[in-house]
Amino acid sequence: MAKACFGDKRLRPVNRSAPMVRHRFLEGARMTGLALMMFIGLFAFGGQLLGWTDYDGHIQLGLFAAFLFGIICGYRTKG
Repeated sequence: MAKACFGDKRLRPVNRSAPMVRHRFLEGARMTGLALMMFIGLFAFGGQLLGWTDYDGHIQLGLFAAFLFGIICGYRTKG
């Protein structure tokens, strides 16, 4: 084994994948935040923004179900 120049400490391999893992986490966090903001915006103000009339709440129920199923599918494909 190679010895370090200063003392008897052994050289350890450098983990070069750590910055890439942090970058992937931040990218996923950004996409999750964007999806959450879009969902809240459509759920709360979609009728005013897009002009639909939803007296029974079926469109909001559909948005909620699509968001929930998207979370479930994302976790299943990720792990």
